[in-house]
Amino acid sequence: CPMRARSSAAAASHHDEDEGGSGFRQIGLIVGIAAAVVLGALCGFPTGARAAAALYDTGVLSARQCTRLLTFINNPSSAYMISAVGASLLGSRRLGLLLWSVSLLCSLGTALVTRVLLPDESEGMTSTPQPVRMGAEVFTGAVSTAAQSMLAVCAYVLFFSAILGALQSALARLALPPALSALLYGAIEMSGGIA
Repeated sequence: CPMRARSSAAAASHHDEDEGGSGFRQIGLIVGIAAAVVLGALCGFPTGARAAAALYDTGVLSARQCTRLLTFINNPSSAYMISAVGASLLGSRRLGLLLWSVSLLCSLGTALVTRVLLPDESEGMTSTPQPVRMGAEVFTGAVSTAAQSMLAVCAYVLFFSAILGALQSALARLALPPALSALLYGAIEMSGGIA
C-alpha cells in the first residue's frame, strides 16, 4: 500500500483531530486514532502496528491503550484480499470483498470484547504528547523507512523461494499428493501454498 510510508506521520499528525470521536469512545479508545485504524484496515498488517507504535511513541496512547489497539488494528490489506485471494484464488472479487469485510467485522468485535476485558485506567492521554515533526525531515524519513521495508520484504520472498525450491526438489522424488505438497509449502510461505 503506498500509504505505508506515511502511516507514522499520518497517525501522529491526526491525534488532535476529533473525527468520528463518539464511535471510538464506544470501543473505549481515545479520540484521534481514526487515521491509525483506517491505515490498519486498508493497508495490511505492518501498517496498523507501525501507526500504533507512532501513537505510543508520541505519547498519545498509554502502553495499555496501545496493547488494546494492536489486538484489532492489524488486518489484511484490501488489495490482497480482494485481488489476490478473491479474484486470483477464488475467482471472484466479491468473495474477496466479503472475506475482507468479515475480517474487519472480526476486528470490530475484538475491539468491543477488549473494551470489557482490558478496560483503560483512564480515558485520554497519559503523558504530554511530543511535538509532531513536519517538513522535509519527515518526508525523507518516511521514504527511507518505506525503502527499508520493501528491501526486507523482498529479502524474505527470495529466502523462502530458495527454501521452497530446495523442498520441491527433495519432495519431487516422494510423489506426494498435491494437497499434502501444498500444505508443506504453505507452512513455509503462505503465498507459495496459494500458488
